[in-house]
Amino acid sequence: MARPNCPICHDHFTVGRLSVLSSELWEEPDIWISPYTASAVGRWVLLAALIGGLLWLASGFAVVWPSLALCVGVLVEVVTYWDRQQLQEVDHAATECWRAAYYCGFDRAVFIPGDTATYTPREFAELLWGTPGPAARAEPSSVLETLPA
Repeated sequence: MARPNCPICHDHFTVGRLSVLSSELWEEPDIWISPYTASAVGRWVLLAALIGGLLWLASGFAVVWPSLALCVGVLVEVVTYWDRQQLQEVDHAATECWRAAYYCGFDRAVFIPGDTATYTPREFAELLWGTPGPAARAEPSSVLETLPA
């Protein structure tokens, strides 16, 4: 597929797909890392089982305390699973938008083909992930001659 023209300079020679850009071109490549991190599955149930076991020993082997602790652990695990699913959906949509975006090295602008809006890399990352980065984000180098057509 041919590279699209930049909406600012109307040229395609310095345009490259944003997802293909090498991390060496960016002084701070973590600008494109998703802030949504998946937590370990089952950690709350394991913690509740440990607390339930300690309560079981401390209460003279009463069965009610481990059962209560496990029920609370499972409930917390279900709620965190739902939250994790929602964050993954948002993260997937942002990743698809990132894969569709292009970068113009001459104008130092990020754009999506078919849309006239352009963004700086920092603005585009904030648009995708919804979190502002540090105040001084580095702009990428304009050396894009090695990008595939």
